[in-house]
Amino acid sequence: MATFVDGQSQVLVGACVIYEQWKKNGRINARNAANYWRQVLERIVNVTITLATCNLAFRGHREILGQPNSGNFLSMIELLACYDPVLKELVERPQGSVKYLSPAVQNEIIYLIAKRAVRHSNISKRDQISQVYRYVTIQRDENDNAKDILINEAFLGFVETVDMSACELQKKILDGIESNGFDLSKCRGQGYDGAANMSGVYSGVQARIMEMEPLAKYVHSAAHNLNLTLNDSVKNIVELRNFYDIVETLYTFFSQSIKRWSLLSGIMSSELSEHGKVTMKRLCPTRWCSRHDAIAALRYRYVDIMKALTKIALVSEKREERDEATALKNHMEKFSFIFLVVQQTKILENMNAVSKMLQAKDVDIHKAVGLLQNTIQALSAYRDDFDQVKRTAQNLAERWGAQSEFTEIRKRRMKRHFDEPSQDERLSDGESRFRINVFNASLDIIKSQLSQRFTSMSETNELFQAIHPGTLNRAQDNALHQHAQRLADHYSRDLSPSFPVPPCIQSLL
Repeated sequence: MATFVDGQSQVLVGACVIYEQWKKNGRINARNAANYWRQVLERIVNVTITLATCNLAFRGHREILGQPNSGNFLSMIELLACYDPVLKELVERPQGSVKYLSPAVQNEIIYLIAKRAVRHSNISKRDQISQVYRYVTIQRDENDNAKDILINEAFLGFVETVDMSACELQKKILDGIESNGFDLSKCRGQGYDGAANMSGVYSGVQARIMEMEPLAKYVHSAAHNLNLTLNDSVKNIVELRNFYDIVETLYTFFSQSIKRWSLLSGIMSSELSEHGKVTMKRLCPTRWCSRHDAIAALRYRYVDIMKALTKIALVSEKREERDEATALKNHMEKFSFIFLVVQQTKILENMNAVSKMLQAKDVDIHKAVGLLQNTIQALSAYRDDFDQVKRTAQNLAERWGAQSEFTEIRKRRMKRHFDEPSQDERLSDGESRFRINVFNASLDIIKSQLSQRFTSMSETNELFQAIHPGTLNRAQDNALHQHAQRLADHYSRDLSPSFPVPPCIQSLL
């Protein structure tokens, strides 16, 4: 018996020693691995910042280490690996190993860096303005003849400011222009955000700069203007504000609980959709065009979301959870909510497509103006599609068994004296009221805002018609001469007096 106990004790002691050694070595290896990958990521981040600061492209024709034309990012990693043992070990790892050099990792690092830099106030809580200059350089051949025109953009840093008034910001901008050796008289454009102190017509920074240099035309960011247009269409209509509040509450309800999110994901994955894999998205507070994905998910997975809410309302053990699910379910079963889901999906679908095109690298001002004009025309045509939108919403409501008609509003009876003049009566019919006060009103606001906010861009496009390829191909000589004359008159300091002379006359001179 004693021998058995001793044997067991020896086995137990040996196992404990092995376990302690494994635990100790495991911790040391994990610590070494963590330190190694921390050094790798530090070098990758530094390479990313260097390339971004120099305005250099990351990717090449081939995304493979050791191959030609692999891009600036991988080429710099390979160069540093010749002198750095950490990156050398990383590069020599076998194919298929984790290296954190993929385009997805590059984009994620850029996103995280941009997310920290997107705010104008730094961690010291000081207001700063960024200085970005766009300039043109002319490439010449060996005979000093112009062969190409390059548009360059350079970020020159941040400038701290205490006073955010238009006068003080103007002074900061002018000081930056002077300190960098630029000449304001050669400035032909300026662009800021939509704040009143920057874009004000009478006393904003852009107006003050134009007083000093009239040719420095102010043009607002097209994509930002599009966001402001959608924002105005929502904030001025109560029903739309309430609609987006419900959508945000719905996402919060599911996303704040892993159990609820798993339930919803399980229902969505089990039900096939003709639109592919669609999941709920959070509403972006600033980029309205990106809200298309959130509303589209609600539009195409409406029944699945209602199933999840119903199950939670019936079987949840938490009273607050049941009450919240029931409240959301009741809101979403109203026909006005279903109608807005269909309408907003269509509007945001158009706006999202336009927003992406406006931010494309190859878009020019003529294409941008054409896109906006087509959008206004599409919205005008959509204004006549109320009945079609209603039928689509009814089909969606019938799939769940929800309301398929607008709720009638109780007509308020007011005592009227015999000598009172007649007054306009408020609409009591639910459909008519919704059509006029919500559907038509939202579209009218968007069309009006598009026309007003992009007036400057349209004027600039009209001014440069003379040099647009489409005009050069289609316009008659007289019309082309008029366009050229208007451009030459506006930029008399920049263009030669012979610029508007028709080619047929120039050949005779």
